[in-house]
Amino acid sequence: MLSDNNKGQGLIEMLIAIAIILTAVVGSLTLMVASFNANRESEFRTVAANLARESVEICKNQRNSTWLNGTPFESWFTNADLDYSAVPVFDEVSGEWTLDFLADDITDPGAAVWSYTTGDLNGLMNNYQTTDAEETIYRRILFFSPICYDAGADSEFLIGDGEICSPHETVGVKITGITQWQDREQTHDVTLELRLYNWRYR
Repeated sequence: MLSDNNKGQGLIEMLIAIAIILTAVVGSLTLMVASFNANRESEFRTVAANLARESVEICKNQRNSTWLNGTPFESWFTNADLDYSAVPVFDEVSGEWTLDFLADDITDPGAAVWSYTTGDLNGLMNNYQTTDAEETIYRRILFFSPICYDAGADSEFLIGDGEICSPHETVGVKITGITQWQDREQTHDVTLELRLYNWRYR
């Protein structure tokens, strides 16, 4: 027969054991949640980085096309209004990427990224809304800063919207590609910068 003291000790030991088990379970759950959140963030960031990288690659292709077509170097990264912000748009008919200069900011509707859900283009992300595409959590935009060369000072400088290099030469362009996404009411972004030069200059 157990004494009252032994009964009390058994109860205390059981409570301690339960506390240890609960601590281990809560710690494991916390670790699992943290791991899940880290994987989720990593997945979103990888997609965003790929979208930004794709935007820059499209710009490289546009530059190379101007060389092949014999058009002025600066013709691909601006329009008649000297607007230096654009979004990449895939043309389903021609199967080629172009730049649309309607979006001025990443909050503009044109900066929204859509993903095709059917057909041969299923999974392709595009800054153009179609009936067979759904809006994603991502937005992206490109900003261009022409690089001007002042021969007299033997130096380079950047210009912005509404400006031209003349009388100086346009020797390149600084590209800033930004991809942004919303997750759990927080805004995240990835920025990629690159300078492309007109190696045919001089």
